[in-house]
Amino acid sequence: MRRVPPLSAGLLLGAAAGVLAVLLGSTSLMRSFEAAPFDLLARAFADADQARSSRVRIALLTDGDLRFWQEQGMGELARYPLPRQVWGEIIAGLAARGTSALVVDLILATPSPYGAEDDRFLAGALAPPARAILPLSMKPRRDGPDQPFALPDKAAVAVYGSTERLAHGAAPALPVERLIEPAARIGNAFIEPDGDGVIRRVPLAMQAGETYVPSLPVAAAMTAFGESSMNVAAGGRWLEGFAGIDVPLDGAGSLLLNYRGPRGSFATVGIAELAAALASAENPCPWLEGLKKDDVVVLGVNIEGNPDVHAAPTDESLPGPEIIATALDNLMRGDALARPPTVLLDLIAFLLAALVGAGATLFQRMRAVLVAFLLLAGAFLGLAVLLFWLGWVLDVVTPLSGAFLACLAASLYLFQTEGRKRREIRRSMCQYLSADLVAELEDRPELLRLGGDRRELTVLFSDIAGFTSVSENMDPQELVAFLNEYLTVMTDVILDAQGTIDKYEGDAIMAFWGAPLERADHARLALLAAARCQDALRAFSTAQEARGRPPLATRIGLNTGPMVVGNMGSTRKFDYTVIGDAVNLASRLEGANKFFGSSIMVSQETLDAAGMGAAVTRPLGRIRVKGKEKPVRIHELLGAGDAGLAMPPEWAETFAQGMALFEQGDFAAAAELFRRADQERPGGDPVAQELLKLSGQYARRRPRDFDGVITLHEK
Repeated sequence: MRRVPPLSAGLLLGAAAGVLAVLLGSTSLMRSFEAAPFDLLARAFADADQARSSRVRIALLTDGDLRFWQEQGMGELARYPLPRQVWGEIIAGLAARGTSALVVDLILATPSPYGAEDDRFLAGALAPPARAILPLSMKPRRDGPDQPFALPDKAAVAVYGSTERLAHGAAPALPVERLIEPAARIGNAFIEPDGDGVIRRVPLAMQAGETYVPSLPVAAAMTAFGESSMNVAAGGRWLEGFAGIDVPLDGAGSLLLNYRGPRGSFATVGIAELAAALASAENPCPWLEGLKKDDVVVLGVNIEGNPDVHAAPTDESLPGPEIIATALDNLMRGDALARPPTVLLDLIAFLLAALVGAGATLFQRMRAVLVAFLLLAGAFLGLAVLLFWLGWVLDVVTPLSGAFLACLAASLYLFQTEGRKRREIRRSMCQYLSADLVAELEDRPELLRLGGDRRELTVLFSDIAGFTSVSENMDPQELVAFLNEYLTVMTDVILDAQGTIDKYEGDAIMAFWGAPLERADHARLALLAAARCQDALRAFSTAQEARGRPPLATRIGLNTGPMVVGNMGSTRKFDYTVIGDAVNLASRLEGANKFFGSSIMVSQETLDAAGMGAAVTRPLGRIRVKGKEKPVRIHELLGAGDAGLAMPPEWAETFAQGMALFEQGDFAAAAELFRRADQERPGGDPVAQELLKLSGQYARRRPRDFDGVITLHEK
């Protein structure tokens, strides 16, 4: 079965998560979750300045008005309901000032308790030029067929276009008949909140048999603008050409309210103050002085015995007249909130989930899941905020739910695929690398692809001196156990120094630094590992001698240079290794230790790469290894870091002087200094002894064309 490419798998998982999110988004539970981000943005972008500059103003009867009248000795006005004559006087006074509409948001379904004359007075005030709009209360019909009922002509409006999503209404509660005739229009005051009790939208109209009843703010706007009909376009998304502008709708034929702020945002006056100002010019009223011709006034009540407050995104207890004022202002400005078609919102949720899934699996890392989710979710939230500022509402919870599901699916996918890959990497590399390096490789598996890179690295070769004589007295099982102990000791040192074990060949070890993870200090680490290997070997050798085995000595060669590193072999079986001339030279330096009697031979390139002060060495001159014409300068490593010598001793200085004379061809003088170095070093100096012999040979028979280079004829 062919393995699905990661990007394709991510797209498929994201697409599946997107489909699931779209299906969940159509549920009432998910829609209820969308309310919180909507309310948060509504509060964040509420602009009370727009309410203060609005053509819509509010006159409100409150408990404060009743207390004022009580204090003024006007006890007949200090109780509710007020005589309708008081409302009539206010309506008449406002109409005289040229208001374009008066919204009477009062329950007038029963005759006045103060008698027929009270209703007659109010009816007279409602007559033109008042242009008053009265409320009826029509609730949506929940079930059952339409029941025939009579409606006054002033409660009906012609609605064209996409009306199929307008709710059907039940039989309404109408104002008393005497008040209907003088009114300019009648509108539906019933506004149904969302499932959480918050009012976020106002319907344009409600179906009543063959006709339509406009909502109270819509009836007021039609009166103010002189409109006689409405045209609902684009599947319930626009009120087209209303007063010369297109007003956005929510797709169900409702205004998605663009709230201006908390209570008090609109210019509001108390009924007592307004009545006094209208009765006498000696009672100043800033609200009345600011009233302009063609303004719309909403009259309402909010008292303890008859509270008219509702939860809104910007206020938990917003007076009903302010909700009507908000809807009116939205209609008059044409800036109600718009909502994209459902199919577009579903497409956004689908695409966001697909992108999260693709982004999470593209780089084949678990951390990419979180990064992809955070980046795309953050970008989407930023877009949602920007669009809300521009007046468009995007669903937030549904797309983010799809993105989260895609994130979860991608995590599970990567747990299987990347987890398996990590286990393969750990299984194949833990025997070559330290745990820290393996952990880094797990995050960067691309470093282990088949093929090679050319890099500058440092390579180490080591071998036990005289291993044949060491092993000839051991049986096979004992020899294997011995080698395992020895290789474990040496390997631990190399891995602790961040080295990579290339291979074992019997007692020989090949290791390198600077790959697979690049290290600028690869040469320094290699020098440190070589010096520590010799320290560890001395302790190991002491333990072996206690078992009756011969002492051990290990030869090490180090070189730095350009080489090719990578997985080399077939697609089914390969080794992570290094090749190149620099590698071959390190092997030759390990073998050259036999000629010089040294233990760690280091090239000049390694010392240069490690930097000043990285190691304690002594010069061994220049050599020409077998198979190479170009000579190389070499040194013996005496210490590095916390291993070996901390500084060159006197015998090393004497030896260095002798080496300088040897390279100049003064073999007799060089021999004398080599003899002194051997005597000065406690226990003798094997390297000085070998060069003393060589100097004597050259002094007796000088090599032809001597150039200061020692030529080796064996590997």
